[in-house]
Parts: sequence; C-alpha cells; structure tokens
Amino acid sequence: MTNTTKAWLLLIPAILVEVTASLALKGALEHPALYVVVVIGYLSGFVLLAAILRTGMALGVAYGIWGAAGVALTAVGSLL
Repeated sequence: MTNTTKAWLLLIPAILVEVTASLALKGALEHPALYVVVVIGYLSGFVLLAAILRTGMALGVAYGIWGAAGVALTAVGSLL
C-alpha cells in the first residue's frame, strides 16, 4: 500500500471520530458519561491526523479535508 493510499484511508476514520465527538457534545450536557466519547473521539482524531501527516500528505490538504468534511457531516448528523 502506498503512502498516498494509506493517508486517504486514515483520513476517513479521522473524520468519523471527529464527527462522533462533535455530535456527542450536545448529548453530554444531559448524559455526562458521553464526555468520555467526546475526549476519546477528539484525541483519536488528532492522533489519526498526525499519522496522516507522517505519510507525507500536506498539512493544508489533510486539515482542509478533515475540517470541511467534519463540519459538513456534523451539520447533517445534527439534523438527524
């Protein structure tokens, strides 16, 4: 597997854990146990982002896609 393929495959779970953490924030107001999901989600997202950068993907590309996709999916997820 090439570094480029690995970077793109790591980007998917990085986005998903960040979205999960963001969506869990609202639920954590009523169910404090969800703060565990928030912390694990954000930590996992940043660890995965660091791994993506180690593959050689440019920071602007990785963070731009991670951030934009995260915002879009969080907006859609909050509607549901």
